[in-house]
Amino acid sequence: MKTCHRCKKEKPDDSFYKRTASLDGLGCECKECEKLRNRKRDRKGYKHSHYTENKERYKAVMKKYNSENKDKRRGQDLKKKYGITHDDYEVLRENQKGCCAICFTHESGLNKRLHIDHCHTTGKVRGLLCSKCNLGIGLFNDDTTLMGRVIKYLDNFKLT
Repeated sequence: MKTCHRCKKEKPDDSFYKRTASLDGLGCECKECEKLRNRKRDRKGYKHSHYTENKERYKAVMKKYNSENKDKRRGQDLKKKYGITHDDYEVLRENQKGCCAICFTHESGLNKRLHIDHCHTTGKVRGLLCSKCNLGIGLFNDDTTLMGRVIKYLDNFKLT
């Protein structure tokens, strides 16, 4: 039995969520009180009504921050998605001389920067590709057998 800090009622242990950081392994509020408190607040602790009333202001602040910190945001995205830094990306780009690793199109001839190609099974980064090559590999699910069949198919209809 444990007493909830919010409602002050003594309740059985299974009425509390497990918390590894606490001494007894249980939260200080019962499940009912914690659910009630979480309904009133969002992740950052602001009431939902505060956000909805100031939604446009929040959007404007985030838009300004993102535009002023493009490299920082890109670096955070690269680290989160692929486990590499912006500097790692630049090293890959220099090693490939700014070209796609498959078709060798230079990034100056592309509308977007080179995409990071990675193995979806291991998460390991393989190189940088243009959007067409990256999409092609993705559509064939990285299946080399299937890609080999495509090559044979195209060879059968080669114009000579």
